[in-house]
Amino acid sequence: MQSESDGEAPPRKGDIFQRKITELLRDLEYKEKVLRRFGLDLIADPPPEKIEMPKSGLPEKRFLRPIFSPKGRTAFEFKSGIRPRLGKIADELGEKIGKTNANPDIPIKQITGGVVVTDIKVPVKKIKETLGEYGVYLWDIDVLCFLASKVYTETLWKKLSVTVLEERLNEWTTVLRCVGTYQNCLKIKAAIYYQNPFETLELETTNDILKSFTQRVQDITKELTLTTYVGLEVHSLGGTTEELDENFRKILKKHNLKLITYETKEASLTGYDIAPWHYFLSIIKR
Repeated sequence: MQSESDGEAPPRKGDIFQRKITELLRDLEYKEKVLRRFGLDLIADPPPEKIEMPKSGLPEKRFLRPIFSPKGRTAFEFKSGIRPRLGKIADELGEKIGKTNANPDIPIKQITGGVVVTDIKVPVKKIKETLGEYGVYLWDIDVLCFLASKVYTETLWKKLSVTVLEERLNEWTTVLRCVGTYQNCLKIKAAIYYQNPFETLELETTNDILKSFTQRVQDITKELTLTTYVGLEVHSLGGTTEELDENFRKILKKHNLKLITYETKEASLTGYDIAPWHYFLSIIKR
């Protein structure tokens, strides 16, 4: 029997944790291939790198692959406990992946990487070391809240009977958006996700992201003469700087154009390095 220092909570709690994370991955549109077999908790294929819009109808997918994750078929290890030995767990996961890929009797092949998922907060330095030393990604409670916020936002927006989808803006940034047409204007809801766990989101970086997104809005609305109002959320996995917190709405105004207006009163900025659950409370209070 393993101790809690091996990353194992009591059986029932461990089972609940595994079930909840599996549900989250399904909501993020990971395609489950194997559950609790071959010594692995889950093997799944990630959502796409780009969402293709069909000529008619709705796209099959809404979400893109989380940027901080393997690019192909992924093996997941779920560890809930007081003091999980994450280096040891990551090393063992890498070995399991190698053995699974090399075993001719196992039908699931071509696992490209692994993710250890834990319910505790892990220092950024440890996350970086785990990836560098073992080639294994580490999702802690900050990452889980960040990813859950995408599902939460998409669930709220799709109730409006609009098409919601995620697009890539740059190396570390995606945007989840939907468009609604009204009698005299266009309204876009957008949630920008800065997915770099190793960097705090700064004012200059945010300004560059907003330039890219504003250009995207122009591309969407270029054949229209209606005023477009943009309701914007910005989410940063690695947190935000004090300078950005103080000037966020000011720089939003700088990106207003003749027919594009950011609704600064409704705009929000959320970091997940401190109180990662705060976004969900802020939604209730709006």
